[in-house]
Amino acid sequence: MRLVQRLATACLDGRVRILDATSGRELMNIQAHGNQTVNCVCFSPNGEQLLSGSYDKVLAPTVCPCAVPVRLHPASRHEC
Repeated sequence: MRLVQRLATACLDGRVRILDATSGRELMNIQAHGNQTVNCVCFSPNGEQLLSGSYDKVLAPTVCPCAVPVRLHPASRHEC
């Protein structure tokens, strides 16, 4: 079994794209924040979740590899 190195990109169109870091092939395309610019993304230490933040002041966790948001957390005191 080959370990896939993943890269997450924060996009201007509100999407988070997860790519195979070796081949550049798109693995997932997540509409995480409507049409608001995504300005930060971060994988959890075990690589099973991804957290994205946007100017919409929402933190959107996503379980990888399925593109289903777990829960939305409005940002209050901290901004990305």
